[in-house]
Amino acid sequence: MYGVLNTIGFKPTKSEHIYIHTRISYLFGHTAAQGEGPSHIIHMRFAYELTGAGLYDEQGNKMDEVDFFIYNDPNSENIYVRSTKQMIKDVFEYLDISKIGDPWTSGIVITKSAF
Repeated sequence: MYGVLNTIGFKPTKSEHIYIHTRISYLFGHTAAQGEGPSHIIHMRFAYELTGAGLYDEQGNKMDEVDFFIYNDPNSENIYVRSTKQMIKDVFEYLDISKIGDPWTSGIVITKSAF
């Protein structure tokens, strides 16, 4: 979440504030974290895990984000290519939010049926 917030332009201190506030609100069940809150957490995690937004290498250099998701179907000769930015925009076509438990720790899985 922190990496995504920094990537979209929030200064580090603002990103830290948003992360901490969201985490505490969700953990203690405050109203602001209910409703759409968990879906926003998943959306940011999806963006981070799909693109690597906000990652740095061992020397501290910012790494490039991934622009495309490539799926090579092992049971056929089909190869699917999707724009990661479009996938992030259409996140709920790739994730079933009703099957996600804790938005902070649940696994993020992209199934073949999404393609």
